[in-house]
Amino acid sequence: MSKKHISHLKVIFYLFILDLIIVWIIVLLFSAPAGKKPLFAKIPSDETLNLENKDPISQREIVDAYNFDKDYDFKPVEQRPYSVRVPILTYHHVAPLPSSRSSRPYFVSPEMFEKQMKYLDKKHYKSLTPIEFYDLLQLGKNPQQKSVMITFDDGNYNNYEYAYPILKKYDFVGVFYIVSDKIGIPIAALQEMSQNGMIIESHSATHIDLIPVTDAATLSSEITSSKYKIQYLTGRTITSFSYPGCGSNGNVVSTVAASGYLFAVSCGKSIDHSYYGRYGLSRMHAYSNLENFKKILSGIWEVTYDYE
Repeated sequence: MSKKHISHLKVIFYLFILDLIIVWIIVLLFSAPAGKKPLFAKIPSDETLNLENKDPISQREIVDAYNFDKDYDFKPVEQRPYSVRVPILTYHHVAPLPSSRSSRPYFVSPEMFEKQMKYLDKKHYKSLTPIEFYDLLQLGKNPQQKSVMITFDDGNYNNYEYAYPILKKYDFVGVFYIVSDKIGIPIAALQEMSQNGMIIESHSATHIDLIPVTDAATLSSEITSSKYKIQYLTGRTITSFSYPGCGSNGNVVSTVAASGYLFAVSCGKSIDHSYYGRYGLSRMHAYSNLENFKKILSGIWEVTYDYE
């Protein structure tokens, strides 16, 4: 057999081996045995994402992740330019309404609170954590899914007794701003809430009016020390601060920023926010009234004295 003939057979052999390798690679890339993922997963369509995505915090099914512009009971107010639209709701007491009419604005009955959470669930709202909210502020864009941040001030025991079980029922995240030296919720209960997806943040150490305070050590104790005390209790990093009585000035804001808080919340009449205003974010006060609650979600601010 001539050398030329042998070389020709070698070429044919190598081409055969190369063909086998190519076929093996194609099979590997585009098929996978049961229980294993292919190297390149199929890119899901928007429809698939709507059906299969889950909220990474609560693991609740995302039914409609692209509903921001849909289905409002009241026409939304015109959005402020260059803002991010997310209603921040404020609650104090979730408990049976007191007999004193002057105290009632700060109470939402458990029955009404459940109606409000059920309404958010029906309209496919996502409840944001402080970090998720901060990320939106940095992006400077509205969320694709209707979103709210549900906050509670003061750390009243009824927040644990009534609000917490309802939030869990609907797989919503609550952000609880507590007073570190005057905690109304038992430590074990706070830790339970934290371990079950609730966020525990700072509302100062003693809930004093911070505006007249000029002593740097006092401001540090109220703002900085309270942060580290709550972090020690929950084992989780605190990212936001709620001003006692919604009061702040330059010294207070500077101390909050220097203490490592990413943003701070106050009171207000708007659901539109900006990154540059992150140390004085507006929150809408929630009343024990469902129609008023629906208006808040559209950015309509009204005081009501009709409580349910």
